[in-house]
Amino acid sequence: MGAILTGVFADEKANSIVAGLKEGLLMNQLKAVALTILWSVAATVVITIIVKLLVGLRPTPEVEQIGLDLAEHGEAGYEH
Repeated sequence: MGAILTGVFADEKANSIVAGLKEGLLMNQLKAVALTILWSVAATVVITIIVKLLVGLRPTPEVEQIGLDLAEHGEAGYEH
């Protein structure tokens, strides 16, 4: 939100070198935010695929049944 509002509240008085700073900066800020979102999603997908191939994203059904505390640490986290 702050990255977009930087373009909204930009003022030519603060930087008179660039004409039309408000409109130009706002569009550049919107492009930068969109690119950042796209990059983050792509990087997350790549990392998730790598982790899934190397170690998997879920424990086995047996480990899920007995619980990760018992399977990983040898002790129960909760007594029911």
